[in-house]
Amino acid sequence: MPWKWSWLLEEAGVRKLLSTSSLLYRYLLGRGDGASEVVKCALCPNMCRHACPVSIVDGRETTSPAGKSRLAMLMERGLLELNQETVKPVYACLSCEACKRWCYFEFSVSELLQRVKSKSVSAGFAPPGALEVLSNLRSYGYAYGRPGRVAPQRGEILYLAGCTVREYLPGLAEKTVKLLEENGWKVAVVDEKCCGVPAYYLGDLELFKEVARTSRETVSESGAETVVTSCPSCTYAMRVLYPRFGVKLSFRVLHITELLSQHLNRFKTSSNKSVKVTYHDPCKLSYSLDEPDLLRNLLVSFGVTVVDPWRRGRETFCCGYGGGLSFSHPQLAKMIAGERVRELSQYAELAVTACPTCKLAFQSNGYNAVDIVELVYDLTR
Repeated sequence: MPWKWSWLLEEAGVRKLLSTSSLLYRYLLGRGDGASEVVKCALCPNMCRHACPVSIVDGRETTSPAGKSRLAMLMERGLLELNQETVKPVYACLSCEACKRWCYFEFSVSELLQRVKSKSVSAGFAPPGALEVLSNLRSYGYAYGRPGRVAPQRGEILYLAGCTVREYLPGLAEKTVKLLEENGWKVAVVDEKCCGVPAYYLGDLELFKEVARTSRETVSESGAETVVTSCPSCTYAMRVLYPRFGVKLSFRVLHITELLSQHLNRFKTSSNKSVKVTYHDPCKLSYSLDEPDLLRNLLVSFGVTVVDPWRRGRETFCCGYGGGLSFSHPQLAKMIAGERVRELSQYAELAVTACPTCKLAFQSNGYNAVDIVELVYDLTR
């Protein structure tokens, strides 16, 4: 009778390597012939666990990075039934990619979980909040249901506010357009659609491609050669994910912090204004767009007194609302946001971020946070 875990050794290609030292040596060198990425992650001693906000706050093995990969591996092989309960821990992921920074193989656990998420969406087993968002995207091209209409206007750069700003922070959109126009740009706006990134995070890749193509056409019809977004996830989706899924762009995409940093000479701040802040580096800006110092550098450039938080830059800590977690696990998202608020509030009464979702997460948990655009807007009055 075969050993019950012999299938795992076959998958990893290490049946003949029975010593622990040899097995680990092969894996650490990436030479586990035949092993899929999810198997390598599942067998890993969870070295990235200390950096995972979900694992730090939730504290359960099933929602640790390797724990989620083990569940995904078992479901992929048909050794664990795919249902609403078994996939629930798989959705306890912020897609922040903190794990990738500490992984020898540079795996993104979020990406390793995509196949199981896709299967769960197809079978209707994704968490109810996730299914609701996907339904909204499918029906309206907007994460929160039927959106309000926006009157288009032409301009040299196109500003895309994103779903969170449109739904919860319309004042941020108004200040962004006004700040840019006051400092020399003619800003275009359109009746925009979602960039599609919630569908990507939640596992509906076909819907993501469909929404991405629609978003690209909306932008292309505006005639703008440059797109500026408030949300770093929108920038990441359009600049990184769209080409990966064959959605080619004829325009360049910048996050608002990138535009500000490239044109600092246009902005004149009031010399009699002094402000002390700490800051929160959004995951997608620091990790996925590889701009770990951009927010801090901007604050210094505008003459702000900056107090560095413990977890920042390439070691930032997610706000808790990323990756669709606020849809699939709202209580866990709130707990993670609370953990981040407790840290930031030790440094200053006001935190500056560069992501509207992060601002929303902090404000929803009773902490005073502003977007970098709002701060610059006030400093230039």
